[in-house]
Amino acid sequence: MATKQKFGHGNCKLLKGKEALIEWSQRLTVGYKNVRVSNMTTSWKDGLAFCAIIHRFKPDFIDFNNLSKDDMIKNNELAFKVAEEQLGIPALLDANDVVSMEVPDELSIMTYVASLYCHLSNLQMSGDATKTSNKTGNPKRYLFDILADEGYKRRFKLKQREIVEENDCDLSS
Repeated sequence: MATKQKFGHGNCKLLKGKEALIEWSQRLTVGYKNVRVSNMTTSWKDGLAFCAIIHRFKPDFIDFNNLSKDDMIKNNELAFKVAEEQLGIPALLDANDVVSMEVPDELSIMTYVASLYCHLSNLQMSGDATKTSNKTGNPKRYLFDILADEGYKRRFKLKQREIVEENDCDLSS
């Protein structure tokens, strides 16, 4: 995953892997109470960042204002359930596992956030559930359509590989 981010007067900075996912997450969660994404571990533990990202695109799916920072398992369960049932994003994480670890597994969080990115980047923020950012305006596909799409599978595996390789490079530096 590589994205260009604008800083200042049209200057662009190329972000890859973990940094790109963090930047994307930060942009989407700005203004959400008790959400501050600064890493791919503890920033996600209470589940609010996951809920905020989903809420940014589909505010009718999650009542963010009624979530409590202290109810970490409930927040994570809600985010994973809504993402899977309403958006067709497989629940790759278990709420109890995320909450029970002092520091959640970075690679697991990155993989799930990459899944959110792959799916949600095609949707318009806070729009109708059938709107997409592609020019055809085709309705959003459901899980069985996505999983049957070989192109999606290839893109997802490539994104996962890029994240893992970027993470490996970071660890060896």
